[in-house]
Amino acid sequence: MAQKEQIIYHDSFLQIGNKYRINLTGITDFFSRNSENQEVKKINKQIALENEIMVKLAQYQEKNPEVLFSALRKYLSRYYLYTDDSGYIGIADNSYPAPLYYAGDILVHSTKADLKMGDILHFCQYTPNGSFLFHAKFKSVDRNGNIIIKGLEGGDGFLESKMILGVLIEVIPFKEERWNKLFDGLIGDYDWLKDMIKASIDFYKSNDEVPEEMKNNIIPELERRLKELEL
Repeated sequence: MAQKEQIIYHDSFLQIGNKYRINLTGITDFFSRNSENQEVKKINKQIALENEIMVKLAQYQEKNPEVLFSALRKYLSRYYLYTDDSGYIGIADNSYPAPLYYAGDILVHSTKADLKMGDILHFCQYTPNGSFLFHAKFKSVDRNGNIIIKGLEGGDGFLESKMILGVLIEVIPFKEERWNKLFDGLIGDYDWLKDMIKASIDFYKSNDEVPEEMKNNIIPELERRLKELEL
């Protein structure tokens, strides 16, 4: 009967009898490198998929940026998995004097799913002339599942849930201390801000459908902001 070979284990080698000695450090390094290579391949696949999605989004951006914006907001509000990062922040480019906000204020929105009476909804409305973003107060839900809203300027209406982008939870007024810090961090482009406020002033001055009372409320405030930016 053949004699059984003695096997000796060591941290750095494996000895089998007197004939074979295997360097375990090399084997460990090989599997370690192989494992790292597999991880690198996995990461590269994820990056490639991300880039593929970005290319698709860029194509939609060229076709219809407003639709892409609404679609992304809706997707994040409905399917986004990370609740610690739910919501969005931006600069108001129109005015709702209730008083609620004016062009140039910073708006903070939540993407919470549960609505309560009085929530100010942010939603997208499509028309033959394009898509527009509005705010309105949530009132109730009817038997057909439609969301009943009250316009900030008066009048009731209804929405389908798929039109909702988020809920306005805070307005940070123009040039307050927090506004300065956030604006510089978000955009920091004061020339863009001046142009946007100028365009908003021109809109209200030239639009005959806007009630005079509203014009008298909005235009002086926007002109004050523009003057402050031009100092």
